[in-house]
Amino acid sequence: MEVHDAAGKSLFAGKGRANSVKTIAGQAPMKVYLGFANGVQVQLNNHVVAIGPQFVTGDAAHFEAGADGVLRRDTHDASANNAHPHG
Repeated sequence: MEVHDAAGKSLFAGKGRANSVKTIAGQAPMKVYLGFANGVQVQLNNHVVAIGPQFVTGDAAHFEAGADGVLRRDTHDASANNAHPHG
């Protein structure tokens, strides 16, 4: 998992454990890369958010998480099939 804030600063990079919780705070929109998206539940501002199929390629997901609690395609992602974040 990798998470970068709006300025591109890395907020987290690493692996999570099963049944664990990782809380990340930073300036939105946050750019998120999940290596095993099917095993992750995302919450934004204390609300569960579904990771839609438009953000998933294989097992990986790549998206921007907005302050409004909405997931969007990474606006800096040059290719819809690019599964790795920039920066």
